[in-house]
Amino acid sequence: METKSNFDTEISYWKEQLETPRYASNLNELVENINKYKKYKGDILELGCGISHHISRINSPKENLYAIDTSEELLKLNEFEANYFKEDALNMPKEWENKFEVIFCNGLIHHIKDHDLLLQEVRRCLQEGGLFIFLEPTSISLSGLYFKIKHFLLKRIGKDKVQKMSGFIDEEEKYINYFVFQRKLKENGFDKIKYYTRQLIRLPPLRILRKVNVEPINNKINIPFIGTTLVGVWMYHENEELKDFEIEE
Repeated sequence: METKSNFDTEISYWKEQLETPRYASNLNELVENINKYKKYKGDILELGCGISHHISRINSPKENLYAIDTSEELLKLNEFEANYFKEDALNMPKEWENKFEVIFCNGLIHHIKDHDLLLQEVRRCLQEGGLFIFLEPTSISLSGLYFKIKHFLLKRIGKDKVQKMSGFIDEEEKYINYFVFQRKLKENGFDKIKYYTRQLIRLPPLRILRKVNVEPINNKINIPFIGTTLVGVWMYHENEELKDFEIEE
């Protein structure tokens, strides 16, 4: 019998995050980058979509929008019409090779142990010159500090009590290091278009503070690499002639 993950069994905790100002602000940033940098009218794929309220805001026809997740329960809760599949981001269908103009994800990477395998699958399924766009919590930040505290408490007081205080938690998650992940991307054949962090201020992740909105302050702060959220726009290409974005050094 297949073991159900936290994403199947603790949906109520997961859904709470969708209503927070921080979540909404991060998704605005993600969608803006997708709409800004995609060039054509090709297919777009979201990895680990969960309950994807934002996919309808991407400027593409719904028939070009694809989304995958390993959780059948979360996939059933999606209301916007798109192409949804129960698939693993580490083992996508063979027929998707060179299919997508953009592959993106929101908060997926820190739930995956093998980043090289993920990036290899993304690269395989991207078209020449395709974009990988992502948004992730980072380890060199207040989020990283809260991550360490949460996982310390997990070992001391147990998962149930920690979730009652802070909401959904994945015991296997590991936040992304800004510098290490940049190196991984370059090693796997991606070129940097944009790579930055945002949201320096974050209240403790207690459920009673979830709806307090500090985003008007965060959105005015320029943070080099110690913000709580990492945003990346990276291009995969083999043909130098397609490299017509202004690449960051």
